[in-house]
Amino acid sequence: QRQNDELRLQMGSRDEQLEKLRRQQQSARDELDSRAQWAAWEAEQHLMHTNQTLEDMPHQIEDLQTTLHLLTLEHEALYARYMQALQELEELREQGTVDANETLRRASKALEDLPRQNEVLQSTLER
Repeated sequence: QRQNDELRLQMGSRDEQLEKLRRQQQSARDELDSRAQWAAWEAEQHLMHTNQTLEDMPHQIEDLQTTLHLLTLEHEALYARYMQALQELEELREQGTVDANETLRRASKALEDLPRQNEVLQSTLER
C-alpha cells in the first residue's frame, strides 16, 4: 500500500511536471505564432510599399522626362538668346569700329584743314 501511495505521489508529481512542460510548450508556440504573425505583417507592409513604389515609378519617370524636356527647351532658348546677344555685340563692335573710323576720318580732315583755316583766320586778322 505504501509503495502504491509513493507511486501515486511520483505519478502526480510527474503529471504536474508534464502539465508544466505542456504549458511552457504552449506558451512557446503562442510566442512563435505571435512573432510569425508580426513578421508576416511586416513583410506584407514592405511588399505593399514596394508595390506602390513600383506602381509610382512610371509616373516618376514621366515627370522626370517632362522636366528634362522643359529644361532642354529652356536651355535651347537661353542658347538662342546667347547667340543673339553675341551677334548684337558683334554688330555693335562693327558699328563702333565704323563710328570710330568715321570719327578718326573727320578728325584727320579737321587736322588737315587746320593749317588752311589758320591761314584764313590770320589773313582775316591782318585785314
